[in-house]
Amino acid sequence: MITHIEFLLQTHDCVVIPGLGAVLAHGVAPRYVAEEGRWIAPRRVFSFNPALSRTDGLLADSVARKRQISKDAAASEVRKAVESMRRMLEAEHRLDLGAVGVLEMNGENLLSFTPGKCDWLSPGTMWLPSPTVGLLPKASDIVRKHEAIDRRRDVSGIMKRVAQIAACVAVMVGLGWAAVRNIADVSGEQFASIAPAHTDNVVEPGIMADNTPIVVILAKAPADEVIENTPVKQAVSVTDNKSDSYFLIVGSFNTRNEAEKYISQHTEIPLGILEKDGRYRVYAAGGSTAAEVYAAARSETISSRYPDSWVCRK
Repeated sequence: MITHIEFLLQTHDCVVIPGLGAVLAHGVAPRYVAEEGRWIAPRRVFSFNPALSRTDGLLADSVARKRQISKDAAASEVRKAVESMRRMLEAEHRLDLGAVGVLEMNGENLLSFTPGKCDWLSPGTMWLPSPTVGLLPKASDIVRKHEAIDRRRDVSGIMKRVAQIAACVAVMVGLGWAAVRNIADVSGEQFASIAPAHTDNVVEPGIMADNTPIVVILAKAPADEVIENTPVKQAVSVTDNKSDSYFLIVGSFNTRNEAEKYISQHTEIPLGILEKDGRYRVYAAGGSTAAEVYAAARSETISSRYPDSWVCRK
């Protein structure tokens, strides 16, 4: 029976064990774990409901197909197997359901269920990765960073201008000092309006160095660099449901304008429009099978907002 239960749970969300209870599969929507910095892919979790113990024939049909026997004979085998499982539970207070989980009974005959951790029971979601992604920087952090860069740039510009002014002052002082020394060392005869017989200007060796012209090259400071603030663009993921065959309908309208107006007023989750039979139906999820769409309808995000949604086939 355990093998049949595991096999049926791969494609069904409810498998009834007649007279004992039902194993239920629930879809869990993807979520982001900030502490770990990664997205958890959508998955299925299992629970046990002892109130759903009336047989629906699903387990007996599986046994009949496997053993190539009639449904009545298969139903008889299922009853015998379940009776054996119940006796084991009452005797050992524990029943191992394989990959599905463990069923336990306390002293007050109350059942508790611990689900197993086995991804292969959910082939539709077991292959989905759980990537690690970093969050985009906050706008406030970006503003503070650029403000700090601007402050450093302003201080640097002021220091450059101060250095230029200081260099110019030093050059002017140097030129003035050289000019004063040249005037102070000129021979006395050269100041007379009529010079004596001496016509040759005699220059002492020490004065030659002071009369050497001074050449000053002023380098133009480079223009300040301009850093443009580039806004952070948010990546938008668009879901294409054209290849899906089943849709979870949350509203039906006579015209496309009415459907688009409804979508503009309900922006909590992405919605699409399915045109069929002259009606424009707004859907919240799509899938290749009805089971996928029913699983989406039971998610917390959709069931809380659209409890009256229904499944439509394209």
